[in-house]
Amino acid sequence: MTVYVDAPQPYGGRYNNWSHLWADSDAELHAIALCLHLPRTWLQISRGRFGDFKTYDLSPAMRTKALRYGAEYMSVKEWIRRNS
Repeated sequence: MTVYVDAPQPYGGRYNNWSHLWADSDAELHAIALCLHLPRTWLQISRGRFGDFKTYDLSPAMRTKALRYGAEYMSVKEWIRRNS
């Protein structure tokens, strides 16, 4: 399973240091989301020139769990560069 998390983002407030979780396929993304007990309603879809980009937002604790479940670190920009 190839799923990714990016670096924590300094948004400030209650979402400070949150990260994004995404995968190469919907099946992989939803499988790890299920393991992390993330409700499907938390799925976010960004529509852009490269198509739909589906992510879940992760708190710092959830990011740590995702990495333990096998997620790999990669920036969103790097993933887009590799896949475009």
